[in-house]
Amino acid sequence: MIEMISGAYGAKGRLIRPADGAFSLTPAEEERLVGRGVARYVDTSPEPEPPEPDPEEFEDRDGVGEADPDPEPAKPSKPKKNNKSKQEAPPDLSPEDVVV
Repeated sequence: MIEMISGAYGAKGRLIRPADGAFSLTPAEEERLVGRGVARYVDTSPEPEPPEPDPEEFEDRDGVGEADPDPEPAKPSKPKKNNKSKQEAPPDLSPEDVVV
């Protein structure tokens, strides 16, 4: 399998450009295009699966960060009371009391 890196290739009634991605031709035709420098071989092998992590590797050996086995349940917070009715009215100000 190859992909174009420059120019275009006319095959099977259509023009193939670099933006079209990888495609297959006969091995001889692929070798000819790669040899001319207008295409490159594409690795089509599947990516290997990453190894599964070892559970013992992440085990907490020194006890730091260990969760409390019997934590106290969180206490629900009480809603705040609206104390608007208990607020005092602002004092009456006369024009002499106002400083500008």
